[in-house]
Amino acid sequence: MKKLLGIIVLGLLLSNVVVAKPIYLNCRYNELHSLKLWMHEYFSLDFENQKYTWEGKALVKHEDDISNGDELHKETIELPFMDEDSQYLTFGVILFQNGERYYDIFKLNKENFDLSREDNLFAGTENSMTYTCNQIDELPLYGWTFRKFWNDLGLFK
Repeated sequence: MKKLLGIIVLGLLLSNVVVAKPIYLNCRYNELHSLKLWMHEYFSLDFENQKYTWEGKALVKHEDDISNGDELHKETIELPFMDEDSQYLTFGVILFQNGERYYDIFKLNKENFDLSREDNLFAGTENSMTYTCNQIDELPLYGWTFRKFWNDLGLFK
């Protein structure tokens, strides 16, 4: 019995199976939106499986995270791994449609979680954005509706 117990304990001590869970980021766009609101975008990053997901966005009145029952516009989009070096992780998509090249590429600074984004998805116009990101424990609640979005902006009565 002691031998069996010893084998089990040694087996547990010597096994190094670790399951890392994804980290979640709240990334605030560094410039005030034209509607005088702050845009937050949310990401789920699973480094072990190289699975990077854009989880959605929210427009809020203050720089801080959405709170007090505000909800997130949920739109999960997986962004494939592209490249990695000692400082940056790059993920995103490149699409070809009717002979035109479209892209949406994210470059994450692994030291401070600052994020830069390059895209040309809006009418083929090149766009560059920078975000300041914070790690969060979980993603905000989902339940966004079009009417709630416009009500929050004060544009729809």
